[in-house]
Amino acid sequence: MGRDLLTLAISQNNNNGYILICHDHLKSRLFSIELYRNEIESNGDIYFDLGAVTEVEDLREVDTPYPVGVKNLKSRFTREQLKEFFEREKVNIEAFKLNKNIENYAIVKISSIEDFYVKDHKLRLKFWTSGVRNDYLVKDERWVSYYRNNSTNNEFTKKLTNYKYLFNQKQKFAFAILYKFQDYDAVWIAGLHLL
Repeated sequence: MGRDLLTLAISQNNNNGYILICHDHLKSRLFSIELYRNEIESNGDIYFDLGAVTEVEDLREVDTPYPVGVKNLKSRFTREQLKEFFEREKVNIEAFKLNKNIENYAIVKISSIEDFYVKDHKLRLKFWTSGVRNDYLVKDERWVSYYRNNSTNNEFTKKLTNYKYLFNQKQKFAFAILYKFQDYDAVWIAGLHLL
């Protein structure tokens, strides 16, 4: 019997690889794995995809968890299933930031977006959740790629304003997957979802 992993976020690391934040159904926890592109997809086969459940033969858990053996894309969550999952798994952001003994990953529900903006050539997000204003670097690969491909466009700032408006619509639900890097006392957004 394999392990089912739900991929929730994909962000680039400094070694031309990717950090995936997954939910392990067996242990009911969030964790990260580091993979290269050919381990995520190869010859048209996608092994890990956002919102998809990947069955892996096993999970080596020595230092950093790593999927070993056969990988199989098993199913995909619908937008409604993802929203229900995020609602069930969300945590209070202040408890996450202050408690050094809890996991390094958390799902938070965003109440409202104050601003998408660029600082030091990096995309950042100001948002409200649990009555607290936050300001974090966005490392979600989709948003980083979007910024890289469009930052020189004169309309880019206007597009960011449009995204802010879209995220703040009442019928939409926004969630962030946060990563807390204890060594540097830093938190960033590994995944950003609008459902």
